[in-house]
Amino acid sequence: MAARHEVRTLELGALDFDPVLRFGYRARMAPDPVIEQSQQWVLWAERLALLGISPIRTVKRNLFANCGIKLTKALSLGRMHTSYDTAQRRERFLQKVASAAGEIG
Repeated sequence: MAARHEVRTLELGALDFDPVLRFGYRARMAPDPVIEQSQQWVLWAERLALLGISPIRTVKRNLFANCGIKLTKALSLGRMHTSYDTAQRRERFLQKVASAAGEIG
C-alpha cells in the first residue's frame, strides 16, 4: 500500500502580502498574517517542492541558507522555451520526479 502524505500548496503569486521591507532594518514592520501562516507551513513541512522559481543555486544560497533549510535533493527542468525542450525530455523529467517521490515513502 502506498504511503499517504498531506500536501499543502502555497501560491506566492496569489497571496496578498507586501514583500518589500519598507523601513529597511531601521524599524520593525507590523506582523503580516499571510507571511506568518506561510512561515508556519514551511516549519510544518517535512519536504518542500518549489515550482517556477529561480535557478537552484540562487534559491539555495539566497533563500535556504538564510532560513536554515538544508537542500538534500534538487530536480530542475530549465530551458523550457527553447528548441532543446521536447516532449520526451519532459517525460524523462516527470519520471525522475516520480522516482524521487517514491523515495519519500
